Amino acid sequence: MMQSQQRARSQSADAYDRHDTQSCIYRHSPGSHNFSPPSLKALFRRSKQSSSESKYKSTASFKAPAISSKAISVGCLPSLSHLTVCGRWSPSNDPSDSFSDIQPTPKVEPILPRNETSGEIIARELFSKGELNESELLNILKGEEKFACEEGRPKLRDPVTLEPLGDHQFTFIHDNGTIAPYNLDTLIQYFLTSGDFREPVTRLLVTDDDLTRMDLQAREAGFSFASVLDAKHNPQTYCDQAQRDEMLTGLDRLVGEVVSTMIRTIEAGSADSGQIRLLLDLFPQFSDYFGQLSSAEPAYAQQCLTQYLLLVDGPPNSPIKDNTGLKKVVVRFLQKYRRSV
Repeated sequence: MMQSQQRARSQSADAYDRHDTQSCIYRHSPGSHNFSPPSLKALFRRSKQSSSESKYKSTASFKAPAISSKAISVGCLPSLSHLTVCGRWSPSNDPSDSFSDIQPTPKVEPILPRNETSGEIIARELFSKGELNESELLNILKGEEKFACEEGRPKLRDPVTLEPLGDHQFTFIHDNGTIAPYNLDTLIQYFLTSGDFREPVTRLLVTDDDLTRMDLQAREAGFSFASVLDAKHNPQTYCDQAQRDEMLTGLDRLVGEVVSTMIRTIEAGSADSGQIRLLLDLFPQFSDYFGQLSSAEPAYAQQCLTQYLLLVDGPPNSPIKDNTGLKKVVVRFLQKYRRSV
C-alpha cells in the first residue's frame, strides 16, 4: 500500500511538472480574465532565433561612430551656474547655449628642480667653517642665483604666498649656510596676524635680532606696519584674540543647532505642535544666542545669518518641504534680524 501511494505521488508530481513546463507566459485572451501563473523556466527562456542568426552574440568589441561637436545637443548639458549651492538659478543669469564661452584650460608650467651650483656649495661650506661672514655669503649667493637663473634655473619664490620675490626682501641665514628669502611685507603680516614667531618653513624660533632688523627694513621701505618685536613681547594680545574667536565659534554652533531643530520641526512636526515649539522654545533661544553674536561681531553675525537662511531654504535641487506652512514663518522670523553692517 505504501508503494502504491508513493507511485501515485510521483505520477501526480510528474504531471504537474509537465503542465508547469508547457505554460510559458500568462495566457490571456481579450474576452477572458483567467491567468495561469508562469513557470520559472518560461520566465528565463530565451527567445527563438532563426537559423540564419547565431546562437551567441559576437564577442568583438563595438566601435562607436565618431560624433562631432556640432551633433551634440547643448540644451541637455548642465551649466555651472545651475550647480550652485548658495544660490538659485534664474533666467537672467542663464548662459548662452554655446561652446564659445568655455575658456581653454590654462597650461600649468612644470616645476623644475633647483640644482645647486658649485659656487653655492663651496660658499656654504666656507660659511659653516667660519671663513665667511653673513654679508659675504649673501653677496656670493645672490651672484650665483643671478647666473643660474640666466642659465634657465627657476627663480626663487616667496615660501608663504608662492609669489615672485619683490624688491624688499628679508633673508634668514641658517648655521649650515642655507638661506630662506621672503617678501618683507608678507613675512611681517604673517607674524602680526598669526602671533607665531617661528620661521614658516623650518619652524625655527625667530630671534630678537632678526625681528629688530625686520622692523628697521620695514621703516626704510616705507611700510606702516606695527613692530613685530613689540608684538612678540605682548603675547596676551594673541591670547585674547584666540579666546574671542573661540567664543564666536561657540555661539555660531549654538545658533546653528537651534536652526537645525527648526528645520526638523518644519519637516516632521504638525502645524499646531510646530507653532507651539517655535514660539515658546526655538525662537527665544535664537534671539538670545544671535543677539550675543551680533553684539560681539556684527559683520560675522550677518554672514552667519545668510547661511542660516540658505539652510532653511534648502538646496536648489532638493528644497526643504513645507507641508505645514511653518517654513515661511521661520524665514520671516530670520529676516527680521537682517541688518546692514
